[in-house]
Amino acid sequence: MAIYLTCGFPNREWTVPLAQSIFDAGADIIELGMPFSDPLADGPVIQAASQSALENGITLDNYFAIAAEISTLGPTLFMGYLNSVIAIPRFLDCAQQANLCGLIIPDWPVAGESFSRLEIFAAHQNLPRIPFIAPTTTPERMQAVDDLDAPFVYAVAVTGVTGSRAGVGAQASDYLKSVKRSLRSPLLAGFGISSPRDAAQIAEITDGVIIGSAILEGIRAANSVDEAQEFVHQFITRIRHELDKTKHL
Repeated sequence: MAIYLTCGFPNREWTVPLAQSIFDAGADIIELGMPFSDPLADGPVIQAASQSALENGITLDNYFAIAAEISTLGPTLFMGYLNSVIAIPRFLDCAQQANLCGLIIPDWPVAGESFSRLEIFAAHQNLPRIPFIAPTTTPERMQAVDDLDAPFVYAVAVTGVTGSRAGVGAQASDYLKSVKRSLRSPLLAGFGISSPRDAAQIAEITDGVIIGSAILEGIRAANSVDEAQEFVHQFITRIRHELDKTKHL
């Protein structure tokens, strides 16, 4: 189970304690989001969290300082957009020094000369990329994604932006079954998981689940860091219980 957390939301001081609660409750990985003013793949919940974090003064430098603390608690991935990667060597050095274990960059193309330098440097510094696939992904692109031999492939279970949805539909289930049959790489699925039942449904098909908006919605509703930690711990514990029945991430 991977949990998405926006760095600096709802303020900087909450991020590390929330990460501690996330790992304590049984999450395997944290995707620590670098806030961005125009997040293309993100729905209103994550967009609002990003805007709040930017207003709180989150920069790439203090993002990596916070990430370095969180990575001592458990495996932590960078998640952000290419606009954050201003100077490739410095960006990757900072990610490595923060002990991050990989990069999730939604607008990083699978292939293309313009981004090959980033690909080469990241591989050299043991910062594997986590590629995306979606219902709109062509068979050729899916093969290219599989050929990356990534730690896992991030499957967008539905077309559209991130956000909680009312259950996992038959169309999404059929799509994930087809993808799972096609890939050699481990498959984690996200976009729309908002309950233990959703997580269990997807875990029956894939190798694990990714949860973001539902977590941020609960954090946003909290009046204190203690309340936010309690929500996170209870929510993730319930999902962990369901996933353990299927022995998936």
